[in-house]
Amino acid sequence: MTRHCIMDRRQALRVIRASTTPLGSINVPLEDAYHRIAAEDIRAGESLPGCDRSLRDGYAVAGRDTATATQDRPVTLTVVATIRSSVPWSSPLRRGQAARIMTGGMIPQGADTVLPDEETTCRGKQIRITAPANAGRYIARKGRNIKKGTLIVAAGEWLTPAIIGTLASLRIGEVPVVPPPRVSVLAVGSELADPKDPSTSDKLMPSNLYMVSALITECGGVTHSLDISKNDRESIRRKVAQARKADLLITTGGSAKSPTDLTRSVLEESGVDLRVRGVSMRPGKTAAFGVCDDKPVFILPGTPTAVFTAFYALVRPALYHLMGGPSLGLNSVSALLDGDIAKKTGVEHWIQGRVHRVNGRFHVAPLLGPDIDTFTAMNRANGLIVLDAEETPVSAGQTVRVRLLPAAQDLSAGKGLPPPLLSIVGKSDAGKTTLLEQLVTTLVTKGYTVGTIKHDVHGFDIDHKGKDSWRHKAAGASTVAISSPKKVAVVRDVTTEETLEDLIDRYFLDMDLVLAEGYKKQPWPKIEVFRSGVHKTPLCTNDATLVAFVSDTPLRPDVPCFALEDIDGIADLVEKTFLT
Repeated sequence: MTRHCIMDRRQALRVIRASTTPLGSINVPLEDAYHRIAAEDIRAGESLPGCDRSLRDGYAVAGRDTATATQDRPVTLTVVATIRSSVPWSSPLRRGQAARIMTGGMIPQGADTVLPDEETTCRGKQIRITAPANAGRYIARKGRNIKKGTLIVAAGEWLTPAIIGTLASLRIGEVPVVPPPRVSVLAVGSELADPKDPSTSDKLMPSNLYMVSALITECGGVTHSLDISKNDRESIRRKVAQARKADLLITTGGSAKSPTDLTRSVLEESGVDLRVRGVSMRPGKTAAFGVCDDKPVFILPGTPTAVFTAFYALVRPALYHLMGGPSLGLNSVSALLDGDIAKKTGVEHWIQGRVHRVNGRFHVAPLLGPDIDTFTAMNRANGLIVLDAEETPVSAGQTVRVRLLPAAQDLSAGKGLPPPLLSIVGKSDAGKTTLLEQLVTTLVTKGYTVGTIKHDVHGFDIDHKGKDSWRHKAAGASTVAISSPKKVAVVRDVTTEETLEDLIDRYFLDMDLVLAEGYKKQPWPKIEVFRSGVHKTPLCTNDATLVAFVSDTPLRPDVPCFALEDIDGIADLVEKTFLT
Protein backbone atom coordinates (compact mmCIF):
# COMPACT_ATOMS: atom_id res chain seq x y z
CA MET A 1 0.00 0.00 0.00
CA THR A 2 1.11 3.57 -0.63
CA ARG A 3 3.14 5.02 2.22
CA HIS A 4 1.40 8.21 3.28
CA CYS A 5 2.86 11.27 4.93
CA ILE A 6 1.06 13.10 7.72
CA MET A 7 -2.65 13.20 6.86
CA ASP A 8 -5.74 14.75 8.35
CA ARG A 9 -7.72 12.71 10.82
CA ARG A 10 -10.64 11.96 8.50
CA GLN A 11 -8.30 10.65 5.81
CA ALA A 12 -6.48 8.59 8.45
CA LEU A 13 -9.77 7.05 9.58
CA ARG A 14 -10.58 6.05 6.01
CA VAL A 15 -7.21 4.31 5.72
CA ILE A 16 -7.68 2.61 9.09
CA ARG A 17 -11.14 1.38 8.18
CA ALA A 18 -10.00 0.06 4.79
CA SER A 19 -7.17 -1.78 6.53
CA THR A 20 -9.28 -3.36 9.26
CA THR A 21 -11.31 -6.52 8.74
CA PRO A 22 -14.18 -7.36 11.11
CA LEU A 23 -13.63 -10.42 13.27
CA GLY A 24 -15.66 -13.59 12.78
CA SER A 25 -18.69 -14.90 14.64
CA ILE A 26 -19.23 -16.99 17.77
CA ASN A 27 -22.43 -18.19 19.44
CA VAL A 28 -22.92 -17.21 23.07
CA PRO A 29 -25.69 -17.94 25.57
CA LEU A 30 -28.24 -15.15 25.73
CA GLU A 31 -27.24 -14.30 29.29
CA ASP A 32 -23.72 -13.49 28.05
CA ALA A 33 -24.80 -11.43 25.05
CA TYR A 34 -25.27 -8.01 26.65
CA HIS A 35 -23.14 -5.23 25.12
CA ARG A 36 -22.02 -7.50 22.30
CA ILE A 37 -22.55 -6.85 18.60
CA ALA A 38 -24.76 -9.15 16.54
CA ALA A 39 -22.74 -10.99 13.92
CA GLU A 40 -25.74 -11.59 11.68
CA ASP A 41 -29.40 -10.64 11.34
CA ILE A 42 -31.59 -12.23 14.00
CA ARG A 43 -35.26 -12.72 13.08
CA ALA A 44 -38.24 -13.93 15.05
CA GLY A 45 -38.74 -17.68 14.64
CA GLU A 46 -42.32 -17.40 15.89
CA SER A 47 -45.04 -14.83 16.37
CA LEU A 48 -45.55 -13.03 19.66
CA PRO A 49 -48.02 -13.75 21.04
CA GLY A 50 -48.11 -17.17 19.40
CA CYS A 51 -51.92 -17.28 19.49
CA ASP A 52 -54.85 -15.01 20.32
CA ARG A 53 -54.72 -14.30 24.08
CA SER A 54 -56.93 -12.53 26.60
CA LEU A 55 -55.91 -9.15 27.96
CA ARG A 56 -58.31 -9.33 30.92
CA ASP A 57 -59.76 -11.71 33.46
CA GLY A 58 -63.32 -12.42 32.35
CA TYR A 59 -65.24 -14.58 29.90
CA ALA A 60 -64.46 -15.56 26.33
CA VAL A 61 -67.63 -15.45 24.25
CA ALA A 62 -68.84 -15.13 20.67
CA GLY A 63 -69.94 -11.57 19.98
CA ARG A 64 -72.93 -12.80 17.95
CA ASP A 65 -74.32 -14.48 21.10
CA THR A 66 -74.54 -11.07 22.83
CA ALA A 67 -76.03 -9.10 19.92
CA THR A 68 -79.55 -8.86 21.45
CA ALA A 69 -78.50 -8.25 25.06
CA THR A 70 -80.09 -5.27 26.87
CA GLN A 71 -80.71 -4.24 30.46
CA ASP A 72 -84.32 -5.33 30.16
CA ARG A 73 -83.64 -8.53 28.24
CA PRO A 74 -80.18 -9.84 29.23
CA VAL A 75 -78.57 -12.76 27.44
CA THR A 76 -77.58 -15.83 29.46
CA LEU A 77 -74.63 -18.03 28.44
CA THR A 78 -73.42 -21.28 29.94
CA VAL A 79 -69.84 -21.42 31.28
CA VAL A 80 -68.36 -24.72 30.10
CA ALA A 81 -64.65 -24.33 30.87
CA THR A 82 -61.94 -22.35 32.70
CA ILE A 83 -58.90 -21.35 30.65
CA ARG A 84 -55.78 -20.38 32.57
CA SER A 85 -52.82 -18.49 31.12
CA SER A 86 -50.41 -21.41 31.44
CA VAL A 87 -52.65 -24.11 29.96
CA PRO A 88 -52.99 -24.81 26.21
CA TRP A 89 -56.60 -24.99 25.03
CA SER A 90 -58.03 -26.70 21.98
CA SER A 91 -61.72 -27.35 22.68
CA PRO A 92 -64.05 -25.02 20.71
CA LEU A 93 -66.99 -23.09 22.12
CA ARG A 94 -70.43 -23.82 20.73
CA ARG A 95 -73.32 -21.39 20.34
CA GLY A 96 -74.60 -20.18 23.69
CA GLN A 97 -71.44 -21.15 25.56
CA ALA A 98 -68.75 -19.11 27.36
CA ALA A 99 -65.39 -19.92 28.94
CA ARG A 100 -64.01 -18.44 32.11
CA ILE A 101 -60.60 -17.02 31.04
CA MET A 102 -57.62 -15.49 32.85
CA THR A 103 -55.30 -12.78 31.55
CA GLY A 104 -52.98 -14.39 29.03
CA GLY A 105 -55.27 -17.36 28.43
CA MET A 106 -55.68 -18.72 24.89
CA ILE A 107 -58.86 -17.56 23.15
CA PRO A 108 -60.79 -20.74 22.28
CA GLN A 109 -62.07 -21.44 18.80
CA GLY A 110 -65.58 -20.03 18.44
CA ALA A 111 -64.91 -16.98 20.70
CA ASP A 112 -64.03 -13.57 19.35
CA THR A 113 -64.32 -11.25 22.35
CA VAL A 114 -63.67 -11.10 26.09
CA LEU A 115 -66.14 -9.70 28.60
CA PRO A 116 -64.37 -8.39 31.73
CA ASP A 117 -65.73 -9.59 35.07
CA GLU A 118 -67.33 -6.23 35.81
CA GLU A 119 -69.51 -6.44 32.68
CA THR A 120 -71.14 -9.72 33.64
CA THR A 121 -73.10 -11.28 36.46
CA CYS A 122 -72.24 -14.87 37.27
CA ARG A 123 -74.65 -17.27 38.95
CA GLY A 124 -73.27 -20.78 39.18
CA LYS A 125 -72.59 -21.97 35.64
CA GLN A 126 -74.49 -19.08 34.04
CA ILE A 127 -73.44 -15.53 33.18
CA ARG A 128 -75.86 -12.71 32.42
CA ILE A 129 -74.90 -10.09 29.80
CA THR A 130 -76.80 -6.81 29.49
CA ALA A 131 -75.09 -5.19 26.45
CA PRO A 132 -73.72 -6.37 23.10
CA ALA A 133 -69.99 -7.10 22.96
CA ASN A 134 -68.11 -6.17 19.82
CA ALA A 135 -65.67 -8.68 18.35
CA GLY A 136 -61.99 -8.20 19.22
CA ARG A 137 -62.40 -6.57 22.64
CA TYR A 138 -59.58 -7.33 25.12
CA ILE A 139 -57.86 -9.78 22.76
CA ALA A 140 -54.17 -9.66 21.84
CA ARG A 141 -54.13 -11.10 18.36
CA LYS A 142 -51.46 -13.56 17.26
CA GLY A 143 -48.39 -11.66 16.12
CA ARG A 144 -49.69 -8.41 17.58
CA ASN A 145 -46.28 -7.63 19.13
CA ILE A 146 -43.96 -9.46 16.75
CA LYS A 147 -44.76 -11.41 13.61
CA LYS A 148 -42.76 -14.46 12.64
CA GLY A 149 -39.84 -13.43 10.45
CA THR A 150 -39.62 -9.89 11.87
CA LEU A 151 -36.05 -8.55 12.07
CA ILE A 152 -35.22 -8.17 15.77
CA VAL A 153 -31.62 -7.02 15.50
CA ALA A 154 -29.51 -6.44 12.40
CA ALA A 155 -25.93 -7.53 12.00
CA GLY A 156 -23.66 -4.86 13.44
CA GLU A 157 -26.12 -3.62 16.07
CA TRP A 158 -25.53 -3.68 19.81
CA LEU A 159 -27.44 -6.17 21.91
CA THR A 160 -29.15 -3.97 24.48
CA PRO A 161 -31.08 -5.11 27.57
CA ALA A 162 -34.37 -4.49 25.71
CA ILE A 163 -33.26 -6.57 22.73
CA ILE A 164 -32.08 -9.38 24.98
CA GLY A 165 -35.48 -9.37 26.70
CA THR A 166 -37.18 -9.56 23.32
CA LEU A 167 -35.00 -12.48 22.22
CA ALA A 168 -35.77 -14.29 25.46
CA SER A 169 -39.52 -13.85 24.88
CA LEU A 170 -39.00 -15.50 21.47
CA ARG A 171 -37.27 -18.47 23.15
CA ILE A 172 -33.93 -17.65 21.56
CA GLY A 173 -31.32 -18.92 24.00
CA GLU A 174 -28.14 -18.48 21.95
CA VAL A 175 -27.11 -15.67 19.62
CA PRO A 176 -24.32 -15.12 17.09
CA VAL A 177 -22.05 -12.26 18.10
CA VAL A 178 -18.73 -10.83 17.03
CA PRO A 179 -16.07 -11.86 19.56
CA PRO A 180 -14.58 -8.94 21.51
CA PRO A 181 -11.25 -7.84 20.05
CA ARG A 182 -8.27 -9.03 22.06
CA VAL A 183 -5.87 -6.11 22.38
CA SER A 184 -2.23 -6.12 23.49
CA VAL A 185 -0.84 -2.90 24.94
CA LEU A 186 2.89 -2.23 25.09
CA ALA A 187 4.33 0.85 26.80
CA VAL A 188 7.85 1.73 25.66
CA GLY A 189 10.27 3.74 27.78
CA SER A 190 13.37 3.04 29.84
CA GLU A 191 11.99 5.40 32.47
CA LEU A 192 8.98 3.17 33.14
CA ALA A 193 8.67 1.04 36.25
CA ASP A 194 7.61 -2.57 36.26
CA PRO A 195 4.70 -2.63 38.74
CA LYS A 196 5.67 -6.20 39.70
CA ASP A 197 9.34 -5.38 40.32
CA PRO A 198 10.05 -3.47 43.59
CA SER A 199 13.55 -2.61 42.34
CA THR A 200 12.04 -0.20 39.78
CA SER A 201 10.09 1.83 42.35
CA ASP A 202 12.18 4.93 41.59
CA LYS A 203 10.88 4.99 38.01
CA LEU A 204 7.61 6.30 36.57
CA MET A 205 4.52 4.14 36.73
CA PRO A 206 3.28 3.11 33.24
CA SER A 207 -0.11 4.78 33.72
CA ASN A 208 -0.83 4.64 29.98
CA LEU A 209 -1.04 0.84 30.17
CA TYR A 210 -3.89 0.89 32.62
CA MET A 211 -5.68 3.85 31.09
CA VAL A 212 -5.63 2.23 27.64
CA SER A 213 -6.78 -1.08 29.11
CA ALA A 214 -9.78 0.69 30.67
CA LEU A 215 -10.52 2.47 27.38
CA ILE A 216 -10.47 -0.90 25.58
CA THR A 217 -12.94 -2.34 28.09
CA GLU A 218 -15.13 0.74 27.71
CA CYS A 219 -15.42 -0.04 23.98
CA GLY A 220 -16.29 -3.70 24.52
CA GLY A 221 -12.81 -5.08 23.84
CA VAL A 222 -10.66 -7.34 25.99
CA THR A 223 -7.13 -6.65 27.13
CA HIS A 224 -5.01 -9.60 25.97
CA SER A 225 -1.74 -8.44 27.55
CA LEU A 226 -0.17 -5.42 29.24
CA ASP A 227 3.59 -5.07 29.07
CA ILE A 228 6.42 -2.56 29.20
CA SER A 229 9.67 -2.44 27.27
CA LYS A 230 12.88 -0.55 27.66
CA ASN A 231 13.65 1.85 24.84
CA ASP A 232 15.96 -0.74 23.35
CA ARG A 233 15.63 -2.34 19.93
CA GLU A 234 15.98 -5.93 21.04
CA SER A 235 13.62 -5.46 24.00
CA ILE A 236 10.98 -3.78 21.84
CA ARG A 237 11.34 -6.46 19.14
CA ARG A 238 10.91 -9.29 21.66
CA LYS A 239 7.92 -7.70 23.38
CA VAL A 240 6.22 -6.90 20.07
CA ALA A 241 6.58 -10.52 18.95
CA GLN A 242 4.78 -11.65 22.10
CA ALA A 243 2.06 -9.00 21.81
CA ARG A 244 1.24 -9.78 18.16
CA LYS A 245 -0.76 -12.84 19.19
CA ALA A 246 -3.70 -10.52 19.88
CA ASP A 247 -6.19 -9.14 17.34
CA LEU A 248 -4.78 -5.62 17.66
CA LEU A 249 -1.61 -4.09 19.07
CA ILE A 250 -1.31 -0.66 20.67
CA THR A 251 2.05 0.79 21.64
CA THR A 252 2.59 4.00 23.60
CA GLY A 253 5.82 5.97 23.59
CA GLY A 254 8.52 6.32 20.97
CA SER A 255 6.13 7.25 18.18
CA ALA A 256 8.14 10.20 16.90
CA LYS A 257 10.85 9.96 14.24
CA SER A 258 13.77 11.21 16.35
CA PRO A 259 16.87 9.00 16.68
CA THR A 260 15.97 8.16 20.29
CA ASP A 261 12.39 7.10 19.49
CA LEU A 262 12.74 3.50 18.39
CA THR A 263 9.22 2.08 18.46
CA ARG A 264 8.21 3.04 14.95
CA SER A 265 11.39 1.84 13.27
CA VAL A 266 11.47 -1.45 15.20
CA LEU A 267 7.87 -2.16 14.24
CA GLU A 268 8.69 -1.56 10.58
CA GLU A 269 11.67 -3.89 10.89
CA SER A 270 9.30 -6.45 12.44
CA GLY A 271 7.07 -6.45 9.38
CA VAL A 272 4.54 -3.70 10.17
CA ASP A 273 3.38 -1.90 7.03
CA LEU A 274 2.95 1.69 8.17
CA ARG A 275 0.02 3.26 6.35
CA VAL A 276 -0.47 6.37 8.47
CA ARG A 277 2.75 8.08 9.54
CA GLY A 278 1.27 10.95 11.49
CA VAL A 279 -2.02 12.75 11.91
CA SER A 280 -2.63 16.47 11.61
CA MET A 281 -4.13 16.81 15.09
CA ARG A 282 -2.97 18.19 18.39
CA PRO A 283 -2.25 16.41 20.66
CA GLY A 284 -1.45 13.15 18.87
CA LYS A 285 0.41 14.40 15.80
CA THR A 286 2.97 11.57 15.94
CA ALA A 287 0.33 8.82 16.15
CA ALA A 288 0.80 6.20 13.43
CA PHE A 289 -1.04 3.16 12.12
CA GLY A 290 0.01 0.05 10.29
CA VAL A 291 -0.84 -3.56 9.56
CA CYS A 292 1.08 -6.75 10.22
CA ASP A 293 -0.26 -10.19 9.27
CA ASP A 294 -3.62 -8.50 8.55
CA LYS A 295 -3.78 -7.25 12.15
CA PRO A 296 -3.97 -3.52 12.93
CA VAL A 297 -1.18 -1.84 14.87
CA PHE A 298 -1.48 1.61 16.49
CA ILE A 299 1.61 3.54 17.53
CA LEU A 300 0.56 6.23 19.99
CA PRO A 301 2.65 8.96 21.66
CA GLY A 302 3.80 8.61 25.25
CA THR A 303 2.15 11.60 26.91
CA PRO A 304 -1.08 10.61 28.69
CA THR A 305 -3.11 13.46 27.17
CA ALA A 306 -2.07 12.49 23.63
CA VAL A 307 -2.81 8.81 24.31
CA PHE A 308 -6.23 9.69 25.76
CA THR A 309 -7.16 11.90 22.81
CA ALA A 310 -5.70 9.70 20.06
CA PHE A 311 -7.53 6.67 21.42
CA TYR A 312 -10.92 8.37 21.10
CA ALA A 313 -10.06 9.93 17.76
CA LEU A 314 -8.45 6.92 16.04
CA VAL A 315 -8.44 3.66 18.00
CA ARG A 316 -12.02 3.60 19.21
CA PRO A 317 -13.52 3.68 15.66
CA ALA A 318 -11.15 0.85 14.63
CA LEU A 319 -12.24 -1.32 17.57
CA TYR A 320 -15.88 -0.88 16.62
CA HIS A 321 -15.08 -1.81 13.03
CA LEU A 322 -13.29 -4.96 14.23
CA MET A 323 -16.47 -5.86 16.10
CA GLY A 324 -18.50 -5.45 12.93
CA GLY A 325 -20.40 -2.52 14.34
CA PRO A 326 -20.83 1.07 13.24
CA SER A 327 -17.80 3.31 13.62
CA LEU A 328 -19.46 5.04 16.51
CA GLY A 329 -18.20 8.52 17.12
CA LEU A 330 -18.77 10.36 20.35
CA ASN A 331 -22.06 12.21 20.64
CA SER A 332 -21.47 15.90 20.08
CA VAL A 333 -23.18 19.08 21.23
CA SER A 334 -22.76 22.76 20.47
CA ALA A 335 -21.54 24.74 23.45
CA LEU A 336 -20.54 28.29 24.31
CA LEU A 337 -16.89 28.54 25.21
CA ASP A 338 -16.11 29.78 28.74
CA GLY A 339 -12.49 30.67 28.04
CA ASP A 340 -10.09 31.56 25.24
CA ILE A 341 -8.20 28.90 23.28
CA ALA A 342 -5.01 29.75 21.44
CA LYS A 343 -4.86 27.65 18.27
CA LYS A 344 -2.40 27.00 15.49
CA THR A 345 -4.06 27.26 12.08
CA GLY A 346 -3.67 24.21 9.87
CA VAL A 347 -3.87 21.61 12.66
CA GLU A 348 -7.02 20.11 14.17
CA HIS A 349 -7.09 20.70 17.93
CA TRP A 350 -8.68 18.43 20.55
CA ILE A 351 -8.99 20.10 23.96
CA GLN A 352 -10.34 18.52 27.10
CA GLY A 353 -13.28 20.43 28.54
CA ARG A 354 -15.89 20.45 31.26
CA VAL A 355 -19.46 20.74 29.92
CA HIS A 356 -22.29 22.28 31.94
CA ARG A 357 -25.61 24.03 31.31
CA VAL A 358 -26.48 27.70 31.67
CA ASN A 359 -29.91 29.03 30.73
CA GLY A 360 -30.72 25.79 28.94
CA ARG A 361 -27.59 26.02 26.78
CA PHE A 362 -24.43 23.98 26.93
CA HIS A 363 -21.26 25.76 28.02
CA VAL A 364 -17.79 24.27 28.07
CA ALA A 365 -14.80 25.34 30.13
CA PRO A 366 -11.51 24.40 28.42
CA LEU A 367 -9.20 22.60 30.82
CA LEU A 368 -6.06 24.48 29.89
CA GLY A 369 -3.47 26.67 31.54
CA PRO A 370 -0.57 26.46 33.94
CA ASP A 371 -2.81 25.73 36.93
CA ILE A 372 -4.28 22.54 35.42
CA ASP A 373 -2.05 19.46 35.34
CA THR A 374 -2.41 16.53 32.95
CA PHE A 375 -4.26 14.14 35.21
CA THR A 376 -6.55 16.79 36.68
CA ALA A 377 -7.64 17.73 33.16
CA MET A 378 -8.30 14.11 32.19
CA ASN A 379 -10.16 13.41 35.42
CA ARG A 380 -12.33 16.52 35.15
CA ALA A 381 -13.07 16.32 31.41
CA ASN A 382 -16.49 15.14 30.29
CA GLY A 383 -16.00 16.29 26.72
CA LEU A 384 -13.44 16.99 24.01
CA ILE A 385 -13.56 20.34 22.21
CA VAL A 386 -12.75 19.78 18.54
CA LEU A 387 -11.50 22.74 16.50
CA ASP A 388 -11.08 22.11 12.77
CA ALA A 389 -7.72 22.71 11.14
CA GLU A 390 -8.86 25.86 9.34
CA GLU A 391 -10.22 27.51 12.49
CA THR A 392 -8.36 30.43 14.01
CA PRO A 393 -7.92 30.99 17.77
CA VAL A 394 -11.30 31.10 19.52
CA SER A 395 -12.48 33.37 22.30
CA ALA A 396 -14.84 33.03 25.21
CA GLY A 397 -18.45 33.31 24.09
CA GLN A 398 -17.93 31.64 20.70
CA THR A 399 -19.80 28.44 19.83
CA VAL A 400 -17.73 25.27 19.51
CA ARG A 401 -18.45 21.58 18.97
CA VAL A 402 -17.83 19.30 21.91
CA ARG A 403 -17.68 15.51 21.71
CA LEU A 404 -19.06 14.04 24.89
CA LEU A 405 -16.98 11.33 26.50
CA PRO A 406 -18.74 7.97 27.08
CA ALA A 407 -19.13 8.51 30.81
CA ALA A 408 -21.05 11.72 30.00
CA GLN A 409 -23.13 10.59 27.01
CA ASP A 410 -26.34 11.27 28.96
CA LEU A 411 -25.45 14.96 28.88
CA SER A 412 -26.86 15.12 25.36
CA ALA A 413 -30.20 14.12 26.82
CA GLY A 414 -29.85 16.57 29.70
CA LYS A 415 -29.08 13.79 32.17
CA GLY A 416 -26.07 13.30 34.36
CA LEU A 417 -25.27 17.02 34.50
CA PRO A 418 -23.65 18.56 37.53
CA PRO A 419 -25.82 21.33 38.96
CA PRO A 420 -25.22 24.83 37.60
CA LEU A 421 -22.68 26.93 39.47
CA LEU A 422 -22.86 30.69 40.03
CA SER A 423 -20.15 32.66 41.84
CA ILE A 424 -20.93 35.76 43.86
CA VAL A 425 -17.81 37.93 43.61
CA GLY A 426 -16.74 41.39 44.66
CA LYS A 427 -14.10 43.25 46.60
CA SER A 428 -13.95 43.28 50.40
CA ASP A 429 -17.00 44.75 52.15
CA ALA A 430 -19.02 44.86 48.94
CA GLY A 431 -21.78 42.76 50.48
CA LYS A 432 -21.22 39.35 48.88
CA THR A 433 -22.34 37.31 51.89
CA THR A 434 -25.44 39.43 52.43
CA LEU A 435 -26.50 39.01 48.80
CA LEU A 436 -25.79 35.27 48.88
CA GLU A 437 -27.83 34.62 52.04
CA GLN A 438 -30.78 36.67 50.74
CA LEU A 439 -30.58 34.90 47.37
CA VAL A 440 -30.53 31.47 49.05
CA THR A 441 -33.60 32.33 51.14
CA THR A 442 -35.54 33.56 48.09
CA LEU A 443 -34.63 30.55 45.92
CA VAL A 444 -35.44 28.06 48.68
CA THR A 445 -38.84 29.77 49.05
CA LYS A 446 -39.36 29.11 45.34
CA GLY A 447 -38.81 25.39 45.98
CA TYR A 448 -35.19 24.94 44.87
CA THR A 449 -32.45 23.12 46.77
CA VAL A 450 -29.36 25.31 46.97
CA GLY A 451 -25.83 24.49 48.04
CA THR A 452 -23.15 27.06 48.85
CA ILE A 453 -19.36 27.08 48.82
CA LYS A 454 -17.30 29.72 50.59
CA HIS A 455 -13.78 30.37 49.29
CA ASP A 456 -11.25 31.36 51.97
CA VAL A 457 -7.69 31.83 50.74
CA HIS A 458 -6.44 32.38 54.30
CA GLY A 459 -7.67 29.11 55.78
CA PHE A 460 -10.46 28.64 58.31
CA ASP A 461 -11.50 26.98 61.55
CA ILE A 462 -15.15 26.01 61.91
CA ASP A 463 -14.85 24.11 65.19
CA HIS A 464 -14.83 25.51 68.72
CA LYS A 465 -11.79 25.04 70.91
CA GLY A 466 -12.40 22.48 73.61
CA LYS A 467 -15.24 20.68 71.82
CA ASP A 468 -14.89 16.93 71.36
CA SER A 469 -14.44 17.17 67.59
CA TRP A 470 -11.87 19.97 68.06
CA ARG A 471 -9.95 17.72 70.43
CA HIS A 472 -10.03 14.89 67.85
CA LYS A 473 -8.48 17.20 65.27
CA ALA A 474 -5.98 18.71 67.68
CA ALA A 475 -4.83 15.21 68.57
CA GLY A 476 -3.75 14.70 64.97
CA ALA A 477 -6.72 13.16 63.14
CA SER A 478 -6.55 13.95 59.42
CA THR A 479 -10.31 13.69 58.96
CA VAL A 480 -13.00 14.33 61.55
CA ALA A 481 -16.69 13.73 60.90
CA ILE A 482 -19.47 15.02 63.10
CA SER A 483 -22.78 13.25 62.57
CA SER A 484 -26.28 13.71 63.92
CA PRO A 485 -29.73 12.53 62.77
CA LYS A 486 -30.25 15.67 60.67
CA LYS A 487 -26.83 16.81 59.46
CA VAL A 488 -23.21 15.82 59.03
CA ALA A 489 -19.99 17.81 58.81
CA VAL A 490 -16.51 16.70 57.78
CA VAL A 491 -13.24 18.49 58.43
CA ARG A 492 -10.42 17.02 56.34
CA ASP A 493 -6.81 17.95 55.71
CA VAL A 494 -5.87 18.33 52.03
CA THR A 495 -2.47 18.71 50.40
CA THR A 496 -3.83 20.91 47.60
CA GLU A 497 -6.99 22.98 47.43
CA GLU A 498 -9.97 21.11 46.00
CA THR A 499 -11.37 22.54 42.79
CA LEU A 500 -14.93 23.75 42.51
CA GLU A 501 -15.67 20.83 40.18
CA ASP A 502 -14.34 18.31 42.71
CA LEU A 503 -16.39 19.84 45.51
CA ILE A 504 -19.56 19.81 43.40
CA ASP A 505 -19.07 16.22 42.24
CA ARG A 506 -18.41 15.05 45.79
CA TYR A 507 -21.02 16.94 47.80
CA PHE A 508 -23.54 18.81 45.62
CA LEU A 509 -24.82 16.55 42.84
CA ASP A 510 -28.29 16.45 44.43
CA MET A 511 -28.60 20.25 44.42
CA ASP A 512 -30.55 22.35 41.90
CA LEU A 513 -27.99 25.15 42.09
CA VAL A 514 -24.63 25.84 43.76
CA LEU A 515 -23.76 29.39 44.81
CA ALA A 516 -20.09 30.08 45.51
CA GLU A 517 -18.79 33.09 47.37
CA GLY A 518 -15.49 34.11 45.82
CA TYR A 519 -13.54 32.30 43.09
CA LYS A 520 -13.33 35.49 41.03
CA LYS A 521 -10.52 34.09 38.83
CA GLN A 522 -12.37 30.94 37.85
CA PRO A 523 -14.10 30.69 34.41
CA TRP A 524 -17.59 30.17 35.85
CA PRO A 525 -20.67 32.43 35.60
CA LYS A 526 -20.50 35.31 38.07
CA ILE A 527 -22.56 38.04 39.66
CA GLU A 528 -20.45 40.92 40.98
CA VAL A 529 -21.51 43.01 43.95
CA PHE A 530 -20.14 46.57 43.69
CA ARG A 531 -20.61 49.61 45.95
CA SER A 532 -19.37 52.90 44.58
CA GLY A 533 -18.91 54.31 48.07
CA VAL A 534 -16.49 51.52 49.00
CA HIS A 535 -14.50 50.87 45.80
CA LYS A 536 -13.58 52.87 42.72
CA THR A 537 -13.79 50.19 40.03
CA PRO A 538 -15.43 46.76 39.76
CA LEU A 539 -13.50 43.50 39.36
CA CYS A 540 -15.19 42.23 36.21
CA THR A 541 -14.58 44.99 33.71
CA ASN A 542 -13.88 42.60 30.82
CA ASP A 543 -15.05 39.23 32.09
CA ALA A 544 -17.10 37.29 29.51
CA THR A 545 -18.55 35.07 32.24
CA LEU A 546 -20.24 37.95 34.07
CA VAL A 547 -24.01 37.42 34.30
CA ALA A 548 -25.00 40.61 36.15
CA PHE A 549 -23.91 43.43 38.42
CA VAL A 550 -25.56 44.20 41.73
CA SER A 551 -24.66 47.82 42.42
CA ASP A 552 -25.74 51.22 43.59
CA THR A 553 -24.60 52.78 40.30
CA PRO A 554 -24.91 51.84 36.60
CA LEU A 555 -21.90 49.98 35.20
CA ARG A 556 -21.39 48.06 31.92
CA PRO A 557 -24.26 48.67 29.47
CA ASP A 558 -23.99 45.14 28.04
CA VAL A 559 -24.67 43.43 31.38
CA PRO A 560 -27.85 43.62 33.52
CA CYS A 561 -27.44 45.74 36.64
CA PHE A 562 -29.69 45.32 39.70
CA ALA A 563 -30.13 47.53 42.71
CA LEU A 564 -28.65 46.12 45.91
CA GLU A 565 -32.10 45.63 47.42
CA ASP A 566 -33.71 44.03 44.34
CA ILE A 567 -33.35 40.44 45.56
CA ASP A 568 -36.52 39.29 43.78
CA GLY A 569 -35.24 40.61 40.45
CA ILE A 570 -31.86 38.95 40.95
CA ALA A 571 -33.52 35.66 41.92
CA ASP A 572 -35.74 35.83 38.83
CA LEU A 573 -32.65 36.28 36.63
CA VAL A 574 -30.90 33.34 38.32
CA GLU A 575 -33.99 31.17 37.93
CA LYS A 576 -34.44 32.06 34.26
CA THR A 577 -30.72 31.68 33.44
CA PHE A 578 -29.82 28.56 35.41
CA LEU A 579 -32.91 26.71 36.59
CA THR A 580 -35.44 26.69 33.72
